[in-house]
Amino acid sequence: MENIMHESFESITGKLTQTPLPSQRHERIAPEFELLTAELAQYARQALQLEISFERFCTTAKAIFDGTRIEINEQTPAERQAFILLHLIGHAAQLATLPEWVDPPADRFDLRSNPENESIVRDYERQASCYGAGLLITLERPDLLPWLNQIAAADLEYFIAFCKGERVALSQKNQQTEKIAPLFPLALPEFAPIRVKKIVIV
Repeated sequence: MENIMHESFESITGKLTQTPLPSQRHERIAPEFELLTAELAQYARQALQLEISFERFCTTAKAIFDGTRIEINEQTPAERQAFILLHLIGHAAQLATLPEWVDPPADRFDLRSNPENESIVRDYERQASCYGAGLLITLERPDLLPWLNQIAAADLEYFIAFCKGERVALSQKNQQTEKIAPLFPLALPEFAPIRVKKIVIV
């Protein structure tokens, strides 16, 4: 991975490993994440030329993404909206700079039939979250790096289980996520968003 943020490794690693106590997490109120979501949406529109919208879906889907546009279900909790934006902005950068992911083989994410692809899928999903971590630093919110590290780790395990055909509730945080290496913030590369087939985030 290139474009590492210009901050010392020790400094960033220290922030990432300062896991907030449960009481601190419960003290976070929705407005904090509503503000972060608004800042992310504004930055994505103005600096990245991504289309961001918030709409009331008639389904339980949380978002729809096509590489150039991110539609968020406004009924999704504010904390989840913030993570989805951070992660999908990372994917937008990947799609514009990694041609092999624009139209991947249909079975690349089918880890039931192709278990050997798991490391590839993990690296791809993790890099998207690393771009999200870099974006937090760009927006001067390094205090939220521990939060992103936790939610990204749980989300990754949920996604991998989904690709394996396993039924796992996202609310059931994987007890092993604390053992996963912290995200290393990456600066978003310069990119022009490209459109791909719509993906529904459930």
